[in-house]
Amino acid sequence: MKKSVLIWGLLGVMVCVTGCADKSKIKAEDYISLGEYEGLEVTRVSTEVTDEEIQQQIDSILSDYATTEEITDRTDVQEGDVVNIDYTGTLDGEVFDGGSAQGFDLEIGSGRFIDGFEEGLIGADVGDTVTLNLTFPGEYSNNPDLAGKDVVFAVKINSISKSELPEFNDAFIAQESSGQFSTVVDFKAYMTEQMESSRKEYADSIMYTELLDEAVDNAEVIKDIPEEYVQEKIDEMIRTTKSGAEAYGMDFDT
Repeated sequence: MKKSVLIWGLLGVMVCVTGCADKSKIKAEDYISLGEYEGLEVTRVSTEVTDEEIQQQIDSILSDYATTEEITDRTDVQEGDVVNIDYTGTLDGEVFDGGSAQGFDLEIGSGRFIDGFEEGLIGADVGDTVTLNLTFPGEYSNNPDLAGKDVVFAVKINSISKSELPEFNDAFIAQESSGQFSTVVDFKAYMTEQMESSRKEYADSIMYTELLDEAVDNAEVIKDIPEEYVQEKIDEMIRTTKSGAEAYGMDFDT
């Protein structure tokens, strides 16, 4: 067992001991010898927020307000189009679960479907039914039974549209924030402040964890804790796990 894991385990037992048992029976210093824990140094994670990251957040917000307008001056599917499709997927000639839909809107290039699906629709026309012979990835968490399997999709193209984003300006900000912000500048300043605050909390958490890890690595186990106290901690962990399982409607064995 790695020393750091063992010491963390012992410290956990100590917490139980000091809270659950007679302090006169056991003392932490009899079992763990602290090493250097002052003057430790770690590199703090950067909390800087870039203009590119702010823009990514703005793009994400605007996508929630996107509208689609049907394309009528051409019929062929192109990159960036939103296609409305009916599709059916088959494996060894049989329709498989989750492989079919009607009236589904898919943006070409979004990467929502497996490789080859969206690309295979480019150049097809509205009204066409396209047959796609594809292979699921070797690791497919959405449905492991399909991982690495060869399948066939029959895809009918019902219509093509373009996704239109609203203009990101003062009027949009004022309206959608119900007057909380009146200008883009104010909103960006707020976003920057919120992201920086979140990153500072994250950076502090990482920093404290690394400092504690260093202190633990510098400590030494002098002798094993008595079995009765180890068992007491195990029993406490089991009780906590059982309680958590019950809260989620699961049985303890699962």
